Amino acid sequence: MTPLRSRSRLRTILSLGRSGGVSEEEKSAFAAAIESQGGWLFRVEIEGVWASFPGHFEALMATSEILHRHPYARAGLHLGDVTFTEDGDLLGHTLSVAKRLEVKCPEGSAFLSQAVVDRIDQPCYFAAFSDSFAAELKGLGEYQAVQLAPTILERERPFKFLDSYSEDDTELFFGREKELADCSDVLEQSRRLVLYGTSGVGKSSLLGAGLYPLYQDDGYETHTIRCLSDPLRMLSEKLELPKGELAECLVDYLHQNGVEGLLFCFDQFEEFFLRVPFHERAAFWSTLGEMMDDVRLGNVRWVFSLREDFLAELGEAEDDIPGLLDCHYRLTPLTSRQAELCIIGPAQRCGRWVETELVEAIVTDLFHEGVNPPELQIVLDRLDQTRDKKTSWLTLDSYRRLGGFQEILVDYLYEVIERSKDSKLSREILLLMMTEQGTKQAISRAQIQKELDLDKPLVDILLSELIEARLVRSLSDSELIEMSHEYLIEEIQSWADEAELAFRYANLALESEVDSWQRMGSLMDEGRLQFLVGQSERLRPDRVERTLLLRASVIYGFSPKVWLGGEKDEELLLALLDELSDNGVAQRRLIAELFPYNLGEEAFERVRQATLRWGNPTLLKQLGSTRDKRREALRAAVSERFLGSERMAKIAAGPFVFGSDENNKLRRKAGLHRYLHNKIESEPNLTVCELEDFWMDLCPVTNAEYAEFMPSHFERFPDHEADHPVVSLTLFEAESYAGWLGKELPSEQEWEKAARGPDGLLYPWGNDYHARHLNSGEDSFKQTTPVRAFPSGRSVYGCWDMAGNVWEWTTSKWSESGPFIVQKGGSTVCSWPQLQCSSRMDAFPDFVLRWTGFRLKSDSPGYGVGDL
Repeated sequence: MTPLRSRSRLRTILSLGRSGGVSEEEKSAFAAAIESQGGWLFRVEIEGVWASFPGHFEALMATSEILHRHPYARAGLHLGDVTFTEDGDLLGHTLSVAKRLEVKCPEGSAFLSQAVVDRIDQPCYFAAFSDSFAAELKGLGEYQAVQLAPTILERERPFKFLDSYSEDDTELFFGREKELADCSDVLEQSRRLVLYGTSGVGKSSLLGAGLYPLYQDDGYETHTIRCLSDPLRMLSEKLELPKGELAECLVDYLHQNGVEGLLFCFDQFEEFFLRVPFHERAAFWSTLGEMMDDVRLGNVRWVFSLREDFLAELGEAEDDIPGLLDCHYRLTPLTSRQAELCIIGPAQRCGRWVETELVEAIVTDLFHEGVNPPELQIVLDRLDQTRDKKTSWLTLDSYRRLGGFQEILVDYLYEVIERSKDSKLSREILLLMMTEQGTKQAISRAQIQKELDLDKPLVDILLSELIEARLVRSLSDSELIEMSHEYLIEEIQSWADEAELAFRYANLALESEVDSWQRMGSLMDEGRLQFLVGQSERLRPDRVERTLLLRASVIYGFSPKVWLGGEKDEELLLALLDELSDNGVAQRRLIAELFPYNLGEEAFERVRQATLRWGNPTLLKQLGSTRDKRREALRAAVSERFLGSERMAKIAAGPFVFGSDENNKLRRKAGLHRYLHNKIESEPNLTVCELEDFWMDLCPVTNAEYAEFMPSHFERFPDHEADHPVVSLTLFEAESYAGWLGKELPSEQEWEKAARGPDGLLYPWGNDYHARHLNSGEDSFKQTTPVRAFPSGRSVYGCWDMAGNVWEWTTSKWSESGPFIVQKGGSTVCSWPQLQCSSRMDAFPDFVLRWTGFRLKSDSPGYGVGDL
């Protein structure tokens, strides 16, 4: 049967009531409309009773009189939606017609049948009503009814079992005419269609045997895309497009191949949400949205076919493809009438005869809020295989001997399993094709070999048995194999416990993550890794998979030990140590993992160099307290990192100028609000002090450095502020960090000497104020800046940011009896009077202040904490 080409249809309404008629003017207009369509056939529908008439108004009027005497019309129904079509193929709905009739009329021939109509070359009248209606047709003078044998198709099997209907099965595809017309309408209006329904409802069949031929008749190329990985990459590979922007490539493809358009269907689209990581999905929606808006691709159609329990997932496309969910069509199970057509239509096409009682029994048994196509097809195929080959009758008695639908459905599965070469392994193979969520998953032969630890010849034999039995099938455009239909899942799922399902899903997840990593450089998310860690005892990752799992583990803070124990583990860890470039957390974990290995000199030097960059006291504690040569080398590297010449400056012993004189204080107070005068007045009078050697941090402690001590601090600053001074810490928190490193906070005198040098400069760089040397309230920053942003503002000892950016804690009290602590250096909101080296601010030690940070000092260039 050729489906209706709804995109070519002309619609009108003809209302013919029992007491009313049609005016001559309406007749002329209607006849002109028919003539304008080249005399095409048109279709009339009355509550599911379908008929198709020749393109002449008189034939319609003659037949309408009979329709109005028909019981359906007498119930108050009337002619409604009149449709023009090029094809005129039609199915009726009444099963009580026992004979096949040919009705002769001046315009051509018409067939009445139980449920099937053959296409002929001439315009014709098709219907399938009751015996009484057929008798009335005989009463029309120019019509004559004669018996006719059914047309036979050269098909070995009329039913599809668990296979979907494809473009080659159009002649066998019955019962979905209305759904096909509705879907094509949505697709034409919006150029996109979301086709959804429960598992097994027949979405793939509606596309393959319905929508695809419909568009192919109009010169379109149709392509099915399975989302086993990046859908757009698979689309590009299917069309063998060159590298480049996909939209441009599609435009060129349309032009070069001379096709009217392209129809792409992402079938079983739920796989997209199971197999493709979120960040890749976001890129897919963005690119697809741009193509859908591209006017050059106006003759490209897009279909998304998926299970309805995944429909809400399409909400993630809303920003890129607004209104996608509005272009939807829900495919429901077959009605009783549609199920009847699906039984009788294919049977008669292939020369089978079906008892009316059998049709009624099957539909009654299988009906539960509709009839599910997979169950129907399994039952019908088993009946057909056990039919009487001489008479080709499908009988109720045969159905009952097989035990009815329940035993037929289950028995076939177990019959195939039991006669296989190894029933246990066949079961395990089927289990591998099911996800934890209870959906199908495609899997390669190589993965089956790996997961079940089998030889290739045995896997090939077992798969061949399952494929021949049509329980599984090979995907035509890949090396993957999957279950033929999700209907099998419910029974197969009963074979596996929850732990087994989780393990199967873990293998799928790991395969997907490796694919994403290799193609996109994307790392699995923490939740996915946590799930895989739970399956680590059963997983057997290869080297590539282990590398990815190790990388994710050290980044997210999971112990890498669960993935170690293979050959050359230290090589994998060393490679990661060289490759990773984050904030040092992962590198420190790798150093701790590598430390116990018996590394050669070259390998250990790589570890020592990494420690020079990333090591800290916490790492040293993880290595233990044994004083061996290697630990001492790493301890020295940590010491160099925090107390070496790149981190601290030596402030030589000797006298230095401290405080400020009265003239300086008066001049600065004149530039400040009165409430700040007491801060200036509190500065010690200008004097000369003496200090021993000490070492001062070149820069304030940064966010990244403090986060090494307190990892939760990573969540308190954006990545671009990693090298900004850490702020909003109390004095006690600063002291805790100092103790972790074996350092201290400086006193006010120590801080001031490091800032102004031995000669008592007013500013770190000299005695004249220059706004370009610092981050202050006299520029437009009003926020912290990186600690090495102003090289011209360094002190004579090379210390940065000792004027502006942030105030810094010291250990000195504001007064002998008060609780306040001195802060030094000014901040990004201060003006020049508060930015001299003698300036000071008072604060409670437990205050958390937005513009307060700190730097540290040490009395010696080595650690003061002996147990490190």
